Amino acid sequence: MFLRDFAAQLTKPARSAYEQIDYVPTQVVTEYLLHVFRPQAPVAGLLYTSSLTDKMAAVLDVPNERCVDQGTHAPARGDSRLALVLDSASRRTVPVRRDS
Repeated sequence: MFLRDFAAQLTKPARSAYEQIDYVPTQVVTEYLLHVFRPQAPVAGLLYTSSLTDKMAAVLDVPNERCVDQGTHAPARGDSRLALVLDSASRRTVPVRRDS
């Protein structure tokens, strides 16, 4: 029941006057799932429905040193740690939808 309610809360647009407050519960639970829950088998990311686009979105637990521009400092072959490589051709801008 908690996860169902959490998923519903996660997909609601933030209220413009309370944006910082509205994001706190989802940030706390997301941090818990990524860093505390099952430390012997850590979670690398979470999938959810975006409140901005109504499409699938992801939260990935990738440290800054594992985020690289395409063609520079790519992870070594055989390195199984998660890395995020920016493909600048895939970037797009999505307008923010806010509830009053």
